[in-house]
Amino acid sequence: MKKVHLVLGIIAVFVDYTMLIAAGLAAYAVRYTRIVQDVRPVIFDLSQGYFLGLVLVVALAWIVIFALSGMYTHTYNSRITREFLRIFVGCSLGFLGIITFLFWSRELFSSRFILLVAWIFAIIFVLVGRIILRIIRIQLLKHNIGTTAVVLIGTSTTHQVLQQAIADHLVWEFSVIKAYADFDEVVLSELLKHNHIDAIIMTDPSIDRNTRVAVHDFCIQHHIDFHYTADIFDAQSHNVVMHTFAGVPVVSIKKTKLEGWGRIYKRMFDLVFSLLGIIILGPLMVIIAIAILLDSGFPIIYKNERVGKNGTLFNVFKFRYLKLEYCTGTAYDTEGVAARAEADLIAKQNKRQGGLYKIVNDPRKTRVGTWLEKLSLDELPQLFNVLIGNMSLVGPRPHQEREVVQFPKNHQRVQTIKPGITGLAQISGRSDLDVAEELRLDTVYIENWSLLGDLYVILKTPFTLFKTRENS
Repeated sequence: MKKVHLVLGIIAVFVDYTMLIAAGLAAYAVRYTRIVQDVRPVIFDLSQGYFLGLVLVVALAWIVIFALSGMYTHTYNSRITREFLRIFVGCSLGFLGIITFLFWSRELFSSRFILLVAWIFAIIFVLVGRIILRIIRIQLLKHNIGTTAVVLIGTSTTHQVLQQAIADHLVWEFSVIKAYADFDEVVLSELLKHNHIDAIIMTDPSIDRNTRVAVHDFCIQHHIDFHYTADIFDAQSHNVVMHTFAGVPVVSIKKTKLEGWGRIYKRMFDLVFSLLGIIILGPLMVIIAIAILLDSGFPIIYKNERVGKNGTLFNVFKFRYLKLEYCTGTAYDTEGVAARAEADLIAKQNKRQGGLYKIVNDPRKTRVGTWLEKLSLDELPQLFNVLIGNMSLVGPRPHQEREVVQFPKNHQRVQTIKPGITGLAQISGRSDLDVAEELRLDTVYIENWSLLGDLYVILKTPFTLFKTRENS
């Protein structure tokens, strides 16, 4: 890590501490405003000096919580949305810590209003502080202060994508100084002439092992950071457990972090947020149900069979967006007429490959259904699937059995967890990704799962949903 990153990290601690104190004092000031007192008069005695002392101590405790939650961990790809999520989680944990302390100490704070407003202000103030630091960081990077000078080695498509992305995203801190197709004696001699190489990235997963080892050894010898893009096996292999049998080390690759307590945490997360979603979106779902009823009658909910965890079949609940005579499945199409019509449309108007299908300009949609499917509002009833337990809020896309049987065998890996209403693949390309790319993204999600990551996907989903699909 460069010194400038360490300095900015230290400054971030002091900025966060200042912002937390400011949030507490602002909440105190709001409580004593005339408007708030007219609604709820002050009936307690809480001096400003005493409150300031409390804020100084509590803010310090919050900084410790921020550190434990990873808010001071340096990351290259630090998006503002992820920054907000980290702040939201950190401030919420601090708020819960205060509530828990008050409960176990059997002490009642004078004003619950101040506590609640301080939590809200803490999120806002700390976010503002981080945005200011982010602007400063970007300005430093524009002047080539704090950039990481990297050399790319490889010829794959990933190489081109990564090189372009680094050029387009200054906030990633990378600066490509050289790019080579391979690593040989000529490249080695050129690299030795450079005095300011911070990192080498192997961008082609297919490069042979001997070349990787040679590059890695070169990096160690010259104190250069070594990175490489992972293939599917590499993506799985970082989540390992080491055992020793008869003195022989044996490495076990875990299927996912979603085992044991991880599975419990995710289920609790799903229950809480699916219930909140049903409560908040309930009025919208009622309006959609009425619109479907007036437009094309019953049924309002369409049950579509999909492949779930461990290959089990279950019914996904969706608002019906197809005309009834075109609904497939044994409950609607006993003679197979709708299935044959769908097969003809797939043969003529499918824009996807690899066993997946997406019918362009689908004539089977109802008037209401056209907009429901375009905005993915037809998927809202899947919140009840999450509540039941056969789906998760975030996870791999649930596919039909006829699609899954055509997928490559390694696609079964994503069936180790429940499918999700949304997911990393869904927000990255909606329904336009091919099987290989979807598998890669789902594998990355499974191997790097966290509740914070789930929250990030959920918050980003609306921005993806309202991007109009081409030809839908």
